[in-house]
Amino acid sequence: SVDYLFNWIQMSQKKLTWKLWAMRILMTLFAIDLGAIGVFANNGNGWQHHLHDKIAMWLVYIVLVMIIGSFFLLDNINKEFILTSIVEAGLMALGYILFMFVHYLSLTAFEIIEFGLAFTWLIQLLQFLRRYADTGDEVFTVTVE
Repeated sequence: SVDYLFNWIQMSQKKLTWKLWAMRILMTLFAIDLGAIGVFANNGNGWQHHLHDKIAMWLVYIVLVMIIGSFFLLDNINKEFILTSIVEAGLMALGYILFMFVHYLSLTAFEIIEFGLAFTWLIQLLQFLRRYADTGDEVFTVTVE
C-alpha cells in the first residue's frame, strides 16, 4: 500500500521530492519491521525472544522518527496533525519509560499500547498523504434532456 500511495501522489502531477522519498522509505521500514515482529516467536527465552523484543523496540523508534520527521518532511501539515503527533509521540515515550526504566508495564501491555498509538498515528499520516495526492478535481454529473 505504500507504493500504491506514493505512485498515486506521483500520478497526480506532483513530483516525489527527496522529502517524500524519505517518508516513503520510513513507511517501508515500518512495514518491514511490523512484519518481522511476527516472524520471531516471543517464547519467553532464547534468541527468538530477544530478537522479537529488539524488533518491537525498533518499531517504536521508527514511528518516533516518522513523527518527528513529518514536521520537516511533509509540506502543508495542519495544526491538528502536529498537535496529535506531539501528543502521541509523548505518550509513546512515556510508555517506553514506564516499560524500560520503571518496569511498570508488562511486555504485552507495552506492545499493545505502543502498537495502538503507532497505528493511530499511521492512519492519520495515510489520511494526510491521501489528501495530498488528491488532485482536487471534482466530478459533477450533468443530465442533459
